Amino acid sequence: MAKKTTASGSQVLPGFGVVAKASEGSYAGDKPNPELRGFVEEHSSPYDPESDDYCVAAFNEQITTTKATAIYNLHSYHQGKKPHDAIRQYIRHFTSPGDLVLDPFSGSGGTALAALMERRAAIAIDRSPAATFITKGYCTPIASDEFLRVCEQLKRKVRGEIEWLYATRCDRCGGKAITGYTVFSQVFQCPRCLKKVPLFDCVETDGKTATGKP
Repeated sequence: MAKKTTASGSQVLPGFGVVAKASEGSYAGDKPNPELRGFVEEHSSPYDPESDDYCVAAFNEQITTTKATAIYNLHSYHQGKKPHDAIRQYIRHFTSPGDLVLDPFSGSGGTALAALMERRAAIAIDRSPAATFITKGYCTPIASDEFLRVCEQLKRKVRGEIEWLYATRCDRCGGKAITGYTVFSQVFQCPRCLKKVPLFDCVETDGKTATGKP
């Protein structure tokens, strides 16, 4: 058994459909999960060659997916992250509701999340404690109102430090501003007119201030 494990079931929340529901003790962090055997026994049964009739044709459908989703962009991951909605199509094809899906190299948890959203149980295992921690976050439902309240509370708490670290002056009106992002770029100088041109620059977009001014 791999060292880091996350086991989870699923639940239905009004307005959200099927989402993850991790039972107490499902997340073991960097230790062997003592709940794993019981979870497997609860959600699966041993293979019996005489009675089991599992026979599913190869998956040969066209998959249409995108990485431009809130779930995909919730947390970055450094190795081969796949869109969860693409994985859902495989899970629907090869398994049935109530089945148990095992991902022994879970990474950011996309397969476990996809399984839960398709009303399957899931076990996610990874040697990286960062991977299992991210997976736990993906597979744990939260109340959106409470999440936004805590975010606003955190923003108020660190506002002084943020303003001190990222305070700047607007290059148009000279007023106070907060740095949104920084672009690092090579700058080339024309040998004839001596004008300096950055290879990459900040994209300018139309917007409005808090008072509605352009």
